[in-house]
Amino acid sequence: MSVARSPRRAQDALDAQPTRQAVLDAVLLPAGWLLGRAGDGFRIAMNGRHGGRIGIAACSTPRHRVSASPAGRPSRPPPAHTGYSVADRALQRHGGHGCLSEYGIQKNVRDLRVHQFPEGTDEIMRVIVARGLTEAFG
Repeated sequence: MSVARSPRRAQDALDAQPTRQAVLDAVLLPAGWLLGRAGDGFRIAMNGRHGGRIGIAACSTPRHRVSASPAGRPSRPPPAHTGYSVADRALQRHGGHGCLSEYGIQKNVRDLRVHQFPEGTDEIMRVIVARGLTEAFG
């Protein structure tokens, strides 16, 4: 029985968030340490990711304006997409200089691009939002 962590993975973006694997080999825990019911682990883990989604939105753009859709309901693109769009335009405006590390624009573009999918693809996010709205409003 052992618990270990893998070496840090090399990554081009999000240096402040190192990526590693937790490696559990034949680990046995007392039954009293079980969170929830047996077999519910995946559901519990996926529900725990909702907080990460909120964090990604917060990291991607500090202020995000809500606009009205034609139906009169608030609508907005995900904050990560808005942040990436702004960074991408900055990169375009700076031309080749935008790719130089001294300007920092290329790092913003990479980091914000990565923010678009760490907590699930757009399609998964739409399913989660739709499920939440259905549960809340029938």
